[in-house]
Amino acid sequence: VCSSDLDGLQAKFADEDDPHPGDVAIEAFALNRDAVEHWLSHRSTAQRRSFTSFQAASIELPKLPANLGRANRSLEQAIDDWFDARRCGRGALVQCHQDDLAAYFNVAHGTPMHRQRILADGRHDQLIFRPLQDDIAIFDKLIGELRINAETLSQRELYRRMIGLHVFGDEELFPAGDKYSL
Repeated sequence: VCSSDLDGLQAKFADEDDPHPGDVAIEAFALNRDAVEHWLSHRSTAQRRSFTSFQAASIELPKLPANLGRANRSLEQAIDDWFDARRCGRGALVQCHQDDLAAYFNVAHGTPMHRQRILADGRHDQLIFRPLQDDIAIFDKLIGELRINAETLSQRELYRRMIGLHVFGDEELFPAGDKYSL
């Protein structure tokens, strides 16, 4: 997060010798939610190590649409429908941001319900919940490559096809298969 994005944060804690990190995080979020979310998504991207890559099939480099927000909404709806049809619940969220080199698509979605035995106040009980999972797709503007980090092959295929369709207008822009051939 750039210091200019969070002007005033330092002043809030000027009287404290050692402010609690949680307090600083809450204040930063309150001052500029977008800047904090952008920083967190970049941090998440940097921690990922394994990506599946798909090279654009077009000779010219694909261009991102001018209105990425509209494309993002239709992409989010398609992804939400797909996960709901697989009993992972509604509420998938796609956060998209870009810089000069790449566009980042951070996807948060539910997974199938889990049942966990717990001990609560000395009693055995069960907790039923739907865990969240985070996936990421990165479109490299310089080489026209889509890199995807997702748990399953079917999820990677979903992102490959839906980003091609909803962002670039071609479901098969990033064809499946080997990236390089001889």
